[in-house]
Amino acid sequence: PDVQKVMHVFCVFLVVGIGLSYGFVQIGNANIVDGTGQPISFKGITLGGWTVYDDSLFSSTSPWSVDPINQDTITTYLQDSNEKDIPNLFFGGIQENWIQEVDFNLIKTMGATFVRIPVKASDFTQPAGNTTIGFEILDNVVEWANANSIYVIISLAIASRCQNAEPYCSSSGNADLWMDSQAQLDTVQCWRGIAERYSQEEMILGYDLLERPLAPTDTHLQSMYERIIAAIRIGDPNHIIFLQGNNLGKDFAIFQSRWVLQVDNNTAYSLQIDTDSDCPSLVDYSTSVDDAVKPVELVRDDNLPVLTLYKGQCQDYLEALYEKFQGDSIFQPTGYWTYKTISYSTKPMAIFNMKDKSSWEDVRSRLDNSQFITTSEWQNFRTALRQDNFESGDVGSVIQDYFGGKSITYTWGYWWLIGLVIGLGLLLMVGVIVAGVLYYRKKKKYNYWS
Repeated sequence: PDVQKVMHVFCVFLVVGIGLSYGFVQIGNANIVDGTGQPISFKGITLGGWTVYDDSLFSSTSPWSVDPINQDTITTYLQDSNEKDIPNLFFGGIQENWIQEVDFNLIKTMGATFVRIPVKASDFTQPAGNTTIGFEILDNVVEWANANSIYVIISLAIASRCQNAEPYCSSSGNADLWMDSQAQLDTVQCWRGIAERYSQEEMILGYDLLERPLAPTDTHLQSMYERIIAAIRIGDPNHIIFLQGNNLGKDFAIFQSRWVLQVDNNTAYSLQIDTDSDCPSLVDYSTSVDDAVKPVELVRDDNLPVLTLYKGQCQDYLEALYEKFQGDSIFQPTGYWTYKTISYSTKPMAIFNMKDKSSWEDVRSRLDNSQFITTSEWQNFRTALRQDNFESGDVGSVIQDYFGGKSITYTWGYWWLIGLVIGLGLLLMVGVIVAGVLYYRKKKKYNYWS
């Protein structure tokens, strides 16, 4: 029995040794590195349409009688046309079913090494039981990420009163954040709360502070960034901070003075690439790609990686992008938008498209006409949103090939060697103990008979 206990303890320590924490990923010499300083190549997917409702989940042809299409306008529309709890049933169904742990497992199987989660500031003030909707979602995300060994980037897609005037963010058509001091404070506090809650989570890759910002001047944006960074670092010195340029994340002139290097030493850039709207008719895709990534040249000497965020509207454009990514190490990590879509059109091209739309269409049509929806119809609606009702789209094979191809290098560093050494050391120790116990028993038996 004593030997069995010793062996049990050995097995526990062996597993712990092999599964030692890799530590927080950091910025090092123009790379993202693990706790041992080994570079890690990150390729991932943005989980659009889950926490932030975007009209491009459908197409330019609206499935709703509202303009612009976003969660606020649809909520108002549904409240005016139906019972008060209808928006909660609709959006609650999306939040509970659009992304689940099985999706994290599938994304990991595809070869991706991170997911990017867009969030909105208002979700961190609206209560959901003993927490808020935003934290409830992110708590699940962190749990699923740990279970599937996949990293997470949290991106603020909708700041308080909106950092851009795009339809998904602003119902007024204005980027009101920049002229509202209270909205700016709320946004800073939102990030401080997120950072304090997840400061010790090693599967959080980092924070993308503002999605597609459209500030009046670069000075406005720099000031906002510096305030958010200071708030984050109060409680979280560990995670990487990603900064997008002005003019919807595509103008890097704001970074030319190299102020970022003076403000924080664990920071990277984030570049938005909007696929050319005429993608199918382009002839020279490489020239279009070169134009899209030109902002990077303004910060190349900073020796910092660039999180490259891109969409796909045709396979040729994607293949030209991938050739660029693989030929230039500064484009790490890269994140594709988006994971899945209802697919009313092919733009943008998601990795997975809904197969059977009948339950979705039935509920949507009834909501449009203020008709009663039964419990079973709501259940069919929720079931239709889950992964088993989706199939790989036209770009699915291209993206999966990129994720799983020769350039994927998820580095374990030296932790496996440390775990092996610890395991072998423990094995030797157990062997010595067992040999000692057997020798003692044999000697005792011999002395008894003599």
